[in-house]
Amino acid sequence: MKTNRIALRALWRLNKTGSLAMAFVLVGGLVLPADLCLAKVQQSAPDGFRLRIEQTTKVNADAAYSALANDIAKWWNPDHTYTGVAENLSLDLDQHCLREKLAGGGFVRHMEIVFLQPGKTVRMTGGLGPLQEMGVHGALQFSFEPSEGETRIILTYNVSGASFHELDRISPAVDAVLTEQLN
Repeated sequence: MKTNRIALRALWRLNKTGSLAMAFVLVGGLVLPADLCLAKVQQSAPDGFRLRIEQTTKVNADAAYSALANDIAKWWNPDHTYTGVAENLSLDLDQHCLREKLAGGGFVRHMEIVFLQPGKTVRMTGGLGPLQEMGVHGALQFSFEPSEGETRIILTYNVSGASFHELDRISPAVDAVLTEQLN
């Protein structure tokens, strides 16, 4: 597990320094442990991919939604932020975005919230991490399905862009990062 965190951290740092191609090569050798709830990439092509990740939690749908909307710092790995500080992330319901505060008054607007049904669905558009600078279009959705005191959280991420980015080659890395967050 520690090796995986180091490799994923290297991916993020290399991306921030502009060495994106090298970052994806590093992740190509990443071996993930079997105990993670890693979903298979559902579809993948040079111009896009579709991820679906499911996880069940022992809290009700309102509590699961609240954790997404109000407590990102408690579950988002700070290694997958620009600042290295998860507390700088927020789901800003007034500005309708997932954003991160940067030093000196700057910010990163990671995604736009385009559909919100509290306790049920949050849908955002944009590209996370290295996908943002590639200019891809992505639709990330969190769905909360209650079931006997538990909640099944379903994350889907549909991404499309120029085929020269070879999005099919990087989809496993994106899947690994989002699965880590959901776990």
